[in-house]
Amino acid sequence: LSALTVYVVTRCSYCLRGNE
Repeated sequence: LSALTVYVVTRCSYCLRGNE
């Protein structure tokens, strides 16, 4: 897992939480 992947996954998690 690269740093970029971790960054994208983290951003996606926050995005999904904000949408709910």
